[in-house]
Amino acid sequence: LLGRHIVRALVDTDTCQVTAVSRRAVWPATTCLTWVNADLRQAAAVQAMASLKANVIVHAAAVLPRTLDDAAAAEANHAMDDHMLWLARQSGASFIYMSSLSVYEDCDTPWDESLAVHPMAAYAASKHRSEQAIQALGLPAVTLRISSPYSASDINRPGVLYHFAREAVASHPLVVTGKGERAQDFVHGAD
Repeated sequence: LLGRHIVRALVDTDTCQVTAVSRRAVWPATTCLTWVNADLRQAAAVQAMASLKANVIVHAAAVLPRTLDDAAAAEANHAMDDHMLWLARQSGASFIYMSSLSVYEDCDTPWDESLAVHPMAAYAASKHRSEQAIQALGLPAVTLRISSPYSASDINRPGVLYHFAREAVASHPLVVTGKGERAQDFVHGAD
């Protein structure tokens, strides 16, 4: 969801060598882009990438949860994050981590980076645990807390924005349940 936009942006700079990792189909390689097909949930797959000697690791891979209490997604993300932190330590790479705004659950607004968070839901707690591990990494690192990313190429994903888009294209009414008081920020993958 985010990775393809990050790869495009880096390749478009034409100033760095990019190695992109995907567990699915890959794009054609170019002079500044190579591909590695790997499942980051598997330690051996990540260990095999240690020879790449990355200077910067942008970790945007995630198993998207069906709900915030999706324990299976949280466990898969926990494994990927731990494996990628291992790779950063091995290579001494700077680390950029795509976290989630969900870590602020149950926090009063306004939110900022100094706010003490105590997420309870499985997905948010796994993201927060990884943020804490990154802080302990001892390497240059940054965490970005993303709010509800989307991309037009992913119209079949579950979620309210995609549901509204499919309903609108089919000329169906857009039905909002509840009292209509909930607010949600969406961030396009290219942003």
